Amino acid sequence: YIYVSDVLDHEVDVFERLDGEQLVYVKSFAVGRLCQNIEVDHVTGDVWLGCHPDATKLSKFDPEEPPGSEIIKIKSIISDQPVVTLEYRDDGHELMGSTVAVPYEGKLLIGTLFHKALYCSLK
Repeated sequence: YIYVSDVLDHEVDVFERLDGEQLVYVKSFAVGRLCQNIEVDHVTGDVWLGCHPDATKLSKFDPEEPPGSEIIKIKSIISDQPVVTLEYRDDGHELMGSTVAVPYEGKLLIGTLFHKALYCSLK
C-alpha cells in the first residue's frame, strides 16, 4: 500500500500498489489535523504521522505562542475500523511543529520543521 497525506483535507489517502507500478485508490481516512510525513512500522504495519494541531500557529510562527506537536498512530488503516491513538502531544513548549515520527524497537524519534528532534520510549 501507498499512503499519501492530504494536508488540506486532513486525510490520509490509501492506494494499493499493483504489478506494473499501477496505483488503485482504496480509501481516504480522516485524521482531523494537518499531518505531514508518514512512516509505516516495518513490523506491525501501523501508520505513524507527524501532525500540527494548529496550522495558523505553524504558518505565522511566534516563539511566544509556538506551534504545537502531535503524533498519531493508526492501526489497521485498511480495515473497516481503523484504530487511531494520540501517541504524543505538546503545546509547543517542549517540541515545536512535529513533522515525522519514526518508531523502532520500542523507541520513537520525532522530527520537526524548524526545531529540535525528540527521542523517547514508547510505553
